[in-house]
Amino acid sequence: MRLKTRIFELNRYKNLSELARAMGISVSQIYRVQEGKRKINEKFIIGAMRAFPGYKFDALFYLDRIPLMPTNSPAANEKQGMESKERASEVLASAVDMYGQHLKSHISAIINLNEASQELRKGAEELNKFLSHIIRGSVNKTQLPNNSTAFTKDWLN
Repeated sequence: MRLKTRIFELNRYKNLSELARAMGISVSQIYRVQEGKRKINEKFIIGAMRAFPGYKFDALFYLDRIPLMPTNSPAANEKQGMESKERASEVLASAVDMYGQHLKSHISAIINLNEASQELRKGAEELNKFLSHIIRGSVNKTQLPNNSTAFTKDWLN
């Protein structure tokens, strides 16, 4: 069995250059996979998942039977088929593991962004308090014109 892809049938990108850019791999690698001259590897799978985020793995990839080299021994034919399935399973397991690592890096980045956002929020609150203090200290409420906005009055209260 051989891992094959459906990404070339989806027509999401205008050409192989755009697809390569979205996948983060070379145009030649994509072309060789498309022509059947190169096997799909982990980088290709991760790139395809990145380039087609709305698709599940099984929508982008499938296992295709490779014709076995005929032998006179049914046991040899069965062994050859099992080895082919094992290789495909190993590639798939490795790709899933690498994609899991890739997702972990995204989770870490999200956690860091959340922490930074909380610190920015605290800084903004402190700055607002400081500005409010400056406004209260430098403007006397009795000096405000009668037509001052409610917003300005709210800042002084």
